[in-house]
Amino acid sequence: HHLVYTDEAVEACVDLSLRYIGDRQLPDKAIDLLDQAGSIAATKGQEIIDVKDIALVLQDMKGIPVTNILKNDSSRLKNLDKKLAKVVKGQAEAIKTVTDAVTIAKAGLQDPTKPISSFLFLGTTGVGKTALTLAMTEVMFDSTDNLIRIDMSEFSERESLDRFQDLLTVQVKRKPYCIILLDEIEKACTAVHDRLLQVLDAGILRDKRGRSTSFKNTIIIMTTNLGAELIVDNQIYEANTAEKFLNLTPNEIARKQDAFKKEVNMELTNIFRPEFVNRIEHKVIFNMLTRDIIKQIAYNNLATLSERMAVHGFKLVYEDDLIDYLADIGTDVLNGARPLARCIEEEVSAPVAMYIMRLSDDPANNIHTLKATVVGEKLGGQLQSHLKGSRKVKFTGIIDD
Repeated sequence: HHLVYTDEAVEACVDLSLRYIGDRQLPDKAIDLLDQAGSIAATKGQEIIDVKDIALVLQDMKGIPVTNILKNDSSRLKNLDKKLAKVVKGQAEAIKTVTDAVTIAKAGLQDPTKPISSFLFLGTTGVGKTALTLAMTEVMFDSTDNLIRIDMSEFSERESLDRFQDLLTVQVKRKPYCIILLDEIEKACTAVHDRLLQVLDAGILRDKRGRSTSFKNTIIIMTTNLGAELIVDNQIYEANTAEKFLNLTPNEIARKQDAFKKEVNMELTNIFRPEFVNRIEHKVIFNMLTRDIIKQIAYNNLATLSERMAVHGFKLVYEDDLIDYLADIGTDVLNGARPLARCIEEEVSAPVAMYIMRLSDDPANNIHTLKATVVGEKLGGQLQSHLKGSRKVKFTGIIDD
């Protein structure tokens, strides 16, 4: 094309094609980027091709914004823990574990023959295992498109092994830089676990024809409810004996924690082969959610609802009594934040949606602010926090000035 390519542009052709074009091979895909960028630049009368020109070609090919393509790993991972903590509440230790592991890997200090990192997330339902995975994908890739999520209960029979392998390898070839979420890993058959050993151990998976797929640019996250009873019992015990724990020495606390982790590990080896459990780099135990954490999640969920309302020209206002009410009826030790999500949908989202639809159909409408108030029977000047039936959320439209 009689153009000058900067060194950075040539390097970007290799790096970016490797990151975003998973269904083709090097060097062809890098040369194709080079060629397409040159062809476009030549028609525009350009003389020099830089990194942005390469990114623009990828934007047209994959629909990925140029700003996302050009963002390097250092900027993506800056304050990763704080970014995750904004979304996932009550799981500081889990966030620190994944942040440390990803940072070490991205600095090039991990084993280069294996995936970037592998995790087993343990805990009761609704405590944020999937939420943390989604948040990691959003932060690292600017969207959840690079998440491969597989329900492992679909592969409980040995006959499903080839289907699982084909599904996984095809998706990883399309998205070589990705996070793989294997939900309820304990429900898959032992043959599937054995095949995953190949991935965890060598960073590759060979199909029945001997063709290899690289998993070296993936993060593998498996979730399980195994050990949930042990986790619940341990955390309830710690909560009930908090004062006693304050009097323990650091060594005594460490011994208690090690003993608990050994119990959980024994629970895992009742289902998984020991070699499979040992290949997983990080086993992360998620905390049960307290009422205070549920309140924080309620704030987050209402903020998300407010953002969606704003798109349609509406605003939601409320007092702290709404958060207290939602926390009262949405706190469930064994089911985490899931009951809260249902409560918000029933008590807030559905009524708000009806209001918006009715007001939007009225050409004379001058109400765009909805105020949510908790009303109900009172006892000693306070709303009865233990009775859901005595309270409800009332919505009032505020006339615009």
